[in-house]
Amino acid sequence: VSMLAGATALANSNNGLTQLPVPSTSFTGTDRNIQIDLARTGEADVSESITFRGPAARYLRRWRRLTDEQIIMQVAESINARTPGAIDITYSIAGDIEQNSPAITLKLSYRVPALADVGKRICSLQPPWLAYEASAVGRRDRQFPLFWSTPRQDSITLNITPPAHFTRLAIPEAEQTADAPASFQVNRIASPPGTAAIRTVYERTELTGTREDYFRLKKTLEARAATGRKFWLWERH
Repeated sequence: VSMLAGATALANSNNGLTQLPVPSTSFTGTDRNIQIDLARTGEADVSESITFRGPAARYLRRWRRLTDEQIIMQVAESINARTPGAIDITYSIAGDIEQNSPAITLKLSYRVPALADVGKRICSLQPPWLAYEASAVGRRDRQFPLFWSTPRQDSITLNITPPAHFTRLAIPEAEQTADAPASFQVNRIASPPGTAAIRTVYERTELTGTREDYFRLKKTLEARAATGRKFWLWERH
């Protein structure tokens, strides 16, 4: 059943066969909100709130079979895979992982030593939360026609506060790609002087695709990966 969730389906009714509507992209995916406060040493205090929607919430629902110690270990492994050396890790869950809730939120806080490079004049950072490998669509997924079990939308809202006396110099520009079967956009968010904030949204609305769609999808994911490789810069004033 899970393999067909969200796929086109027919239902028998008094009026004959009718097509069930395909869920919107709000049905499944993740919404990640991240606040990073940078110190003059390059150390960062990080707060994350990650909401898992629909089938994506299975990631947390699997924890109901784990002990507290095993959950803490999984949380630490996940954070350190992205930001090695993270310390002072705490977590909390908003929602009932024992039930099939439509959305469950995981809240994290931790400290990352030497996350940013801070010199006398420049502070630079390549946020690991935006990292993405375009190779995720490779030979294994090059099967035509393309097929996905559900639509999907993933968003990341990232806000970074630099050390005192630094002003924003460069962050990713706003952009948008809208080639079926997926789209990706980057929007800058108004923020207090010195701070920097953007929101990225990846959305896949189609459940099937052709050979030509594959290459358009790959181009969209390459744009997503390119955003994750850009440096955010601040200059001392």
